[in-house]
Amino acid sequence: MRTILLLFVFSFSLSLFANSAQKKWEGELLSIDSMYEGSAASAQIDLLLDFVRMHANDSMAKEAAYRRMGIVYQLIGNYESSLFYQLRALDLANKQEKALSRASSLNNIASLYYAMGDLDQSQRYFLEAYRLFGTLVDEKPHARKGQSDLALNLASINLENKKWAEAHHFLDLAFLHLREFGDTSEISYLYLLGAQLAEAEGDSKEWLNQLKLLDGFLVQNTDSYTQLLGYQQWASYYEEQGAMDSIPLYLKKALSLAFALENAESIRESAKNLSSYFEMQGDSLQAYQYLKIYQVFNDSLLDAGRIKAMIETEQKFQNQEKTLALERQQAALKRRQFQLVFMGSLCLLLFVLSVLLVQNRNKTKRLAERDIQLKDSRIKELMQEQELKSIDAMLKGQDEERRRIARDLHDRLGSILSTVKLHFSTMEEEIRKLQEKQNTSYELATQLLDEAVDEVRKISHDLHSGTITKFGLKHAVEELISAIQGKSGIEIHYIDNHIDAEMVANFEVELYRIIQELLSNTLKHAAASEVNIQLMGAEGFITFSYEDNGKGMDRTLLKNEQGLGLLSIENRVQKINGRSTLDSRPGHGFTYIIEIPV
Repeated sequence: MRTILLLFVFSFSLSLFANSAQKKWEGELLSIDSMYEGSAASAQIDLLLDFVRMHANDSMAKEAAYRRMGIVYQLIGNYESSLFYQLRALDLANKQEKALSRASSLNNIASLYYAMGDLDQSQRYFLEAYRLFGTLVDEKPHARKGQSDLALNLASINLENKKWAEAHHFLDLAFLHLREFGDTSEISYLYLLGAQLAEAEGDSKEWLNQLKLLDGFLVQNTDSYTQLLGYQQWASYYEEQGAMDSIPLYLKKALSLAFALENAESIRESAKNLSSYFEMQGDSLQAYQYLKIYQVFNDSLLDAGRIKAMIETEQKFQNQEKTLALERQQAALKRRQFQLVFMGSLCLLLFVLSVLLVQNRNKTKRLAERDIQLKDSRIKELMQEQELKSIDAMLKGQDEERRRIARDLHDRLGSILSTVKLHFSTMEEEIRKLQEKQNTSYELATQLLDEAVDEVRKISHDLHSGTITKFGLKHAVEELISAIQGKSGIEIHYIDNHIDAEMVANFEVELYRIIQELLSNTLKHAAASEVNIQLMGAEGFITFSYEDNGKGMDRTLLKNEQGLGLLSIENRVQKINGRSTLDSRPGHGFTYIIEIPV
């Protein structure tokens, strides 16, 4: 039974069909395939190995080449090498997840196991290939043909295992898939297998029916090999039916066609059957003639087998050498790749280190610059702090000098003036006796002396904070406001909201000086008609506010604190731990607020 050879040939052609539209290396493989003949198998394998070396990095190309090498080795009977390369092709197809290539490799492996006589393994791989072809029918209609041939082979395996029901099932599937494919040119193999199945089951009627269907098909479609197998089936059928006269007719037709096809195995089988038939019929001469034909072709097959075994041994040795050479080349390629990767990694590492070095240098430079900036900032802060201390010392000196001058005016000049006035008073009685004009001069001198005493008292009060000390901030401010209003005509309002004197005792002198300076600025620069001064106490703070309705000032002039006296004011605010806010715009007056913790 040789039906399985059909699918093997189909697998080879389907593999070519599946890859024919791929890359340019397909042309190389097709060229190698076209040169195959039994005597050229070794050369074909050499070309395929060269092809693998040239395309060592292309998995698809290697997979196609390995599958072809497996087929060539199977055709020359080297099943071990064939299985090795078919399994490598399957492994590459699995890694690439190519269903068609996997199905083709599975089919080839199944055919190989069938040829080796391992029907169980053959059936397992055929079933898996059949399932994969089923997933491809929508994408590739030719997969229907693959399903049909696989079903035919599965039917053949079940026939040999005497599993008639399973054989019928797969034979029916083979008919179904072939009709779905739409090409019934190879349906003769299905009829032939149907006849063999009917023979095995002893169903003569179905056997005859299948043979007639086969003959009817072969009348319109020439297939010499199927015809040869059909003649052998007819001979078996007539032998079973006891129609002995018809047997030699079909056996001779089979032998004649086998000679035409140069099929040595079929010649040997047909000659042996004819020799047995004529021996049973008592025709020794014809039996001997056909026996000689059988022996000639049997010996030739044995010689061919020995020669093939020698060729296979030599090829196996050569292939091992080539495989080792290929492995050495691949190892050298891997070493080269490793060297390239190592050099690339080293270059990358050096690049990264260079970048890190530059970044570190830049970072160090930035830190140094920042350190310099911090030092400059600290120096500025120290200078500002020193400047504030100088201003503070200056203010303290001014206060001390004011107190000294005030004491001198009051104690020395004031006493002298008072003594002068006393003497003038004792002279009043005598002065009355003077003439009228002399009396007028006396009165004028007395008036000027009184004004001098009053002026000394005012200067003493302005320079000295004795009034604050004796009578408190409120009295001192009201006295200051009274003096300014009498001279300037500005309306000044002062509200202290009954702030407890003890709350402002620690900073009342500083606050008084601030009010003095603000009123001085208003008189000099603001052209205001009204000033509002207010003290408020809330949540641990004393809030002081000063507002005038003068002409205000541009914000850009606020930096000119020295000229406006604001620098000394700010220094006094810091001295009492206060926080100040200034707001002024041209035409919107002037506002100054201080928050002082208590």
